[in-house]
Order: sequence, then structure tokens, then C-alpha cells
Amino acid sequence: MQNLLSKKEINQFQKDGAVFIKGKFDKS
Repeated sequence: MQNLLSKKEINQFQKDGAVFIKGKFDKS
């Protein structure tokens, strides 16, 4: 599955995930 994503796409996905999780914690 991971082979379908380029390293740039994976890095962007991880970055977006971190921002999303941080936002959830900041709101609580």
C-alpha cells in the first residue's frame, strides 16, 4: 500500500495528521 504514495505525500499526510491531533488537544 505504501508504495502507492511518494515520500512527499507520506510526509504531507503525517504533517496534516500531527496538526489535526494538535488541534484536537488544543480545543479540549
